[in-house]
Amino acid sequence: MDVDFSASDAAQTAESGAVVVAEDGASTLHMLGAANKYGWYQVGYDETDVWYGTVIDFAEAEEREISAPDSLPMNGRVGNLQVDDAQIVWSWSGMLTDTPALVVTDFDRNQTGAVSFPQGWYLAGWAPIAADEQYLYAKGGTVSDDPARLDERRLLRLNPAADTVETITTWDEYGGQLLGTWDGKLLLTRRVPGADCPEPVYAYYSVDNFNDLKPYLTETLCALDPATGSEIVLAEGAVYTFGPLRKLAGDALWWVDGTRLLRQPLGTDEVQTVAELPQEMTLDSVYDEDVFLLARQDERQVLYVYHLADGTLAESPLRCALKYEDNYVPIVCQAAPGMYLIIEGETAVTKTLTGTDGRQYNISSPVTQYALATRSAILDPSVPTTPVPPGIWRK
Repeated sequence: MDVDFSASDAAQTAESGAVVVAEDGASTLHMLGAANKYGWYQVGYDETDVWYGTVIDFAEAEEREISAPDSLPMNGRVGNLQVDDAQIVWSWSGMLTDTPALVVTDFDRNQTGAVSFPQGWYLAGWAPIAADEQYLYAKGGTVSDDPARLDERRLLRLNPAADTVETITTWDEYGGQLLGTWDGKLLLTRRVPGADCPEPVYAYYSVDNFNDLKPYLTETLCALDPATGSEIVLAEGAVYTFGPLRKLAGDALWWVDGTRLLRQPLGTDEVQTVAELPQEMTLDSVYDEDVFLLARQDERQVLYVYHLADGTLAESPLRCALKYEDNYVPIVCQAAPGMYLIIEGETAVTKTLTGTDGRQYNISSPVTQYALATRSAILDPSVPTTPVPPGIWRK
């Protein structure tokens, strides 16, 4: 393990490896996610708590199961997986006393690397992971054994091929997250206390009075160069501004202010008005060709599509039943520019399960119905979608 527990975080940061750079000089840093150009991936688990991966294949419009690597724990707490176009990163954070696990495979389930964490460490579950051609970047650290002391919060550089762990930087008690990548740098948030901020109170491994401190904290969006450790502040806002309110898409932050759709390119103070909206809306998601927004109409939420190429805004008439209630059709992810994976509704499926007492029980549970839809299909019910049949294990 390339972890020097006697060295300070600053000393460990100085021992940084080189970031892989493409031939044209552009950094290969990018975020892993739930989707790549092949499909949308997620974790499922059966009635025995054994977990596995699934993929909705965009080209075949089908859902398939993907077995997790044998070297990962397969029961207990559910694991996680994230992908890019070249790899699947499987992780398992375990319970408090467990040591986390991380394994990298190709799409044929061949293991290409792994990281062995020191005992007493944690890996933030279901948290974003960044990658380049050599390293992964994830949030983790050491677990506290004292309720009055917080877990350490570190941004880690992981090398699955060499099985090494390094600390790039740390977060203080006010927290922060790895948010994205931009211009060869890692984007992360930090929370900075003002001069009149009350003292934090520690209890149950957390800042017990965090809600009282929020009005005194400023959240910053920072760009960290993983090769040098240098860091600059790109933007500031209130706590929970970046991610929930201002969404990172490509090289810009996007948000809605009243009836204006706004965009701020990273590295600039310029706030651009993309569109004037007919009413107050909230931002749902931003993709290559379209921006999806939500608005309230007659006590229900309605989905709108803003097409970036021609600046048109149109309401989607598609509706579906989710949890037995009327709902707009959610956009899951982009399958290709102008093509999206959507949720068309849910159906109730009854399964017969055998309990620990040997008796059989009938359990009804909803099964999500997915479909692939073009922009035209989202805006016009007469344009057909491509349904994705549920995998055999979910029927």
